[in-house]
Amino acid sequence: MAYLFIMIETKTFSPNGFNSFAIQAYRLVFGRILPQSLFRDKIPAEADRKAVKGKFDLEIVSHCWGYANMLTYQLSSFVNYPPTKLNLTVTVFYAEEDTKTKATLDFFSQITMPNITWNFHPLSKGKLFRRGIGRNMAARSTEADWIWFTDCDIIFYENCLDSLADSLQGEKGSLFFPKEEKITEMLKDDDPLLSNDAQPQVIDIETENFSLYERGKSRDKARGPFQIVHGDVARAIGYCEKLSIFQTESDRWRKTYEDTAFRWLLGTDGEPKHIDGVFHIHHVTKGRYKENSQLSKVRSNIRLSQNSYMAYIQQKSVKSHIMLFDSGHFPVPVPKMFTGQYWKTQNAITGQATGRGTTYFFQHNKNEYVLRHYRRGGLIGKVLSDQYMYTGIEKSRAWREFKLLQQMKNMDLNCPTPIAAMLKKTGLYYQADIILKKISSAKDLHHILLANSLTADVWKKIGQTIAKFHHHQIYLHDLNIHNIMLDIENEVWLIDFDKCQIRQGSNWKNSNIARLKRSFEKEKRLHNIYWQLADWQILISAYNEAAMAN
Repeated sequence: MAYLFIMIETKTFSPNGFNSFAIQAYRLVFGRILPQSLFRDKIPAEADRKAVKGKFDLEIVSHCWGYANMLTYQLSSFVNYPPTKLNLTVTVFYAEEDTKTKATLDFFSQITMPNITWNFHPLSKGKLFRRGIGRNMAARSTEADWIWFTDCDIIFYENCLDSLADSLQGEKGSLFFPKEEKITEMLKDDDPLLSNDAQPQVIDIETENFSLYERGKSRDKARGPFQIVHGDVARAIGYCEKLSIFQTESDRWRKTYEDTAFRWLLGTDGEPKHIDGVFHIHHVTKGRYKENSQLSKVRSNIRLSQNSYMAYIQQKSVKSHIMLFDSGHFPVPVPKMFTGQYWKTQNAITGQATGRGTTYFFQHNKNEYVLRHYRRGGLIGKVLSDQYMYTGIEKSRAWREFKLLQQMKNMDLNCPTPIAAMLKKTGLYYQADIILKKISSAKDLHHILLANSLTADVWKKIGQTIAKFHHHQIYLHDLNIHNIMLDIENEVWLIDFDKCQIRQGSNWKNSNIARLKRSFEKEKRLHNIYWQLADWQILISAYNEAAMAN
């Protein structure tokens, strides 16, 4: 039977439009400069924490919204492989409106297992969608020696809980995580593994569908569903309780930035532990994606591509340099290859272009490449011409452009292929470079229009190509005639995706188009290019027609 434990009612806040901005501000700024002690109660000293030996109490906490199929695997794993070396409380937060999840919980609540207590706790959708709220309630309310914050796509297979019991004997640390897990490939919704929600049932996984994903080869962390916290610590500080941005109710399922904040509050990324039988269902669709929206489809496609993408790209650090690279093109990258001078000494330079800086074209192993250094424009560029605040590699200009280009290649969009990128860290700042594969036999639209006019068919292709990028929600930050290329077959390509992104909505698309029109008008005024308003009408008509078709 399920037992609804009394949960401490924690303070929450009504949804507000400011919250998303506040979370990003915290992630980028406040979480880096302000002391943790301002945002939490005092953490018990390690010497004052209970060191449990023998059989102890563990609480596992998950949230479920629309994932009854995966929750079934998780709850089944407790039934199939119950612990013998610990007492387990299974806490699941859910919303009554999610009828499939409720039916699943009702089914399992009737199953009695040794050493297992079911604790299924309903929340309003607003509270459920911000996982920090439920986690905080559980942290403050738990009577367990250890509490594991997880997600419902994690499976606790044979010997998992007993090996956890062995690994935590006598421990007083604040935060631990599994050193390794077994994970599926990225699964679509119609995968047989996810097609189990017809009726609530006890089921088991087929382990051959999972492969080992090792954590801890390099520096790793207690991420989202892998946070195992000492009970004394959880009761003392809650879960991001004093960070109101993570205790604000939400109108939709939210990405869990709380785990990063929680690690920051603890002052540790956690310690790895060998734990048997941790399995992870890796799935395309996310609960926070709006059903059937274009952006959701784009995000799902991106997630499908990310597995191959991360295997495809490698990372290497040399002192203050961090390099991302395709080993098929540069098996052993070195920092000096990101300078024009290096390729000059190799007699490999085939051309160059000037703008904010010099872009170099070079040849290597019969391939042609483009080397570009990141530079600022505007007034700030006069002070910090090529320096950017370092807040992590994944937030850097080079990484973002590199990742976006790879995603767009997987969308079959005509853009350059990213080959390598490098960050050079100096104190709080970084400088960056990127190497792209050169688009063969292509010229930018500006140079073409200085010499010749274009046919109506080419103008149509340009409009259709831009529409295709917009269909995939690609925001084109600097859409101008210098960043549109034509190859010898009049195939249209777009280049320069620095500061571009995948963006929701459609209002920004008109501003992209307006910027392009101003670019034509400017070059017509300054250089009298072969362009007239009739050409623009052909382009925009083709764009609108393609946009309507999509």
